[in-house]
Amino acid sequence: RATKNPFYLHVGRDILESINEHTKERCGYCTIHDVHTKELEDRMESFFLSETCKYLYLLFDTENPVNREFSDYLFTTEGHIFPLDIKFRQNAWES
Repeated sequence: RATKNPFYLHVGRDILESINEHTKERCGYCTIHDVHTKELEDRMESFFLSETCKYLYLLFDTENPVNREFSDYLFTTEGHIFPLDIKFRQNAWES
């Protein structure tokens, strides 16, 4: 969304389809133990929900307030959301 480049929407769709095709099980999503053999592990990492799913959701949810051009929120690389103070949008020489 930040770049407005549709490439990322296409890649996100491919990622989502691959996740559903290769890791989805009756009670959740498995970890891929070996990408060459597609061997799965009977566990789902916590970051799958807190990061992977959250970022895919935000990528496709155009109406989400976080996707506004001047959103009041920031997502960390760990998927945590923080309120963003207006002073962090200004360059040091503008304050």
